[in-house]
Amino acid sequence: MRRPVLVVGFLALGAGVAGARVEDAKRVTGRAETVSSVCGGGAAISRQQLEALPPPAPIGGREFLVVRGETITDARPSARFVTRADGTFTTRLPPGTWCFFDASRRPKDDPKAPPAPPKPGAEGCLEALKRRCDLVLAVKGDVRDAAITFTQRCPQPWNQPCYRGPMPP
Repeated sequence: MRRPVLVVGFLALGAGVAGARVEDAKRVTGRAETVSSVCGGGAAISRQQLEALPPPAPIGGREFLVVRGETITDARPSARFVTRADGTFTTRLPPGTWCFFDASRRPKDDPKAPPAPPKPGAEGCLEALKRRCDLVLAVKGDVRDAAITFTQRCPQPWNQPCYRGPMPP
């Protein structure tokens, strides 16, 4: 007779812990958008060039994942959402530091394999870029106006991430 009572007691305790997580979750709202940049090759950017840039464009219909920490991991996401047509989103997260990233960038790591040491040079830089979050957000309370911003890159080869070479004349 005691054994079933203990099992029910443990089940009730587990439900209480799960309920506490939901109560602690904070509301996070924001917007995903694309912004343009001025491609000047290191030359000073004028006010006219900045004013000529188009306004930020919303990113609608894109799926994002959220994992704990400051880098993209293959951990099970704590949240998943798809942005609305106007780029806005709402999710709930417990307090902590969270990594938001485009779901298409989810790594396919072997969880049993030890982490590889960083590679030198541009190859290591590119590997680090694959793990960079689109947004790192510290959640302490409800968050309004979180911004996941993607900047359109300039097309010049020397203006790309991880470029190691001479600058243009």
